[in-house]
Amino acid sequence: MKRLLLLSSLLLLAIASILLGQAPAVSMLRTPSGDKPLSVIHQGGQTYFAVDEVLGAINGSVKQEASGFKATLNDVVAAFGPDSRFAVVRDDLVEMPVPPLSAAGKPYATIQFFQGYLGRAASLDATWDANARVLQVRPLQQTLVSVGTSLANIQGITKIVLTLSAPAEYVIVKEPGAYTVRFKSPIRGPYNEQAHDDPNVSKLAFAGNDLRIQITSPDVIADAYKLDNPFRVVLDLRKGAAGATVPNQQLSVPTRPVDQPGIHTIVLDPGHGGKDVGAIGPGGTSEKDLTLAVSRKLASALAAKTGARIVLTREDDSVV
Repeated sequence: MKRLLLLSSLLLLAIASILLGQAPAVSMLRTPSGDKPLSVIHQGGQTYFAVDEVLGAINGSVKQEASGFKATLNDVVAAFGPDSRFAVVRDDLVEMPVPPLSAAGKPYATIQFFQGYLGRAASLDATWDANARVLQVRPLQQTLVSVGTSLANIQGITKIVLTLSAPAEYVIVKEPGAYTVRFKSPIRGPYNEQAHDDPNVSKLAFAGNDLRIQITSPDVIADAYKLDNPFRVVLDLRKGAAGATVPNQQLSVPTRPVDQPGIHTIVLDPGHGGKDVGAIGPGGTSEKDLTLAVSRKLASALAAKTGARIVLTREDDSVV
């Protein structure tokens, strides 16, 4: 009987811990108008913030629809839902590491949603201080350069592409166990750190104005070059001969790589446009807007991962 009671108690404790892990915790939302409590959910290594509470504090709103949720701020609408990592904002996409959550009919999203949406809708930035448990929303610093990252392994070569919102000066330094990209002006990375299941790179971590690329073994070597329109820094990492590390040894970064055979131009056709709206979704999203948003996101991804010139047959709401 005692054993049965003990097992029952342990089971109840386990269930309670699971429910508490999914229940919103209270943190602080800091905006130019003051501080307010903010509901936050921690799940699967991600932090989700209550979208309605954040938008409500800055004169925005969010409502539930059949296909998900629709947020509105300064007449700029964002459509998103728990079935996709992407939010549609006008004719653009905001990418998140995981889909939003829905708890008790309320949407919760990661910091990337707010950084992407608030920047487009109100020139606002969002930062999360995990130690102080404060989400701060403040005017976007125009001098701050945003850095996006992309990592792909092709035939044993790990290609890391850093896409910057504006040109910036930097150096790449070889250190024990890592390569560090040191920018000479303030930057904003998309995350603090991110692990990768890659044969050459184990983790990317932003700290201050530095990006540290942690390698998996001492025999991983790197080459780098930069591209324009948009401004990008490309690093190719691969296995090579392990050599002695010279402290603060800098990599040379040519303006462009040596011309190589392969695909140099890719043409994407978004389809529809203008009076040709295509299909209309349950939430009112037209096919012409969605195809343009997806094509733009695909163009950015292809440019980042291939370095090729990407051409869209239409870049606005027009008929081709």
